[in-house]
Amino acid sequence: MAEICADRSRSNCPIKRDAQDAVRHGGETLKAMRKLRRDIKHCPNCADYGDCPVLAEFNATVDRLILELQEEWGLK
Repeated sequence: MAEICADRSRSNCPIKRDAQDAVRHGGETLKAMRKLRRDIKHCPNCADYGDCPVLAEFNATVDRLILELQEEWGLK
């Protein structure tokens, strides 16, 4: 993981810890998403991926979260 604000003169930055936490949690989320993708491939009930209500709800939720982040942070 890249270090947030490695400049030692900014070691007392009031947001540095929060930024580091956000990056760490994002990395944990990415790992969980990759595990889910692997698990989907091995799930006997996910053969009909397009018809799975659990995955449909999950995908809709992730889409909303991504849009919210994009709007709040001005990302494209």
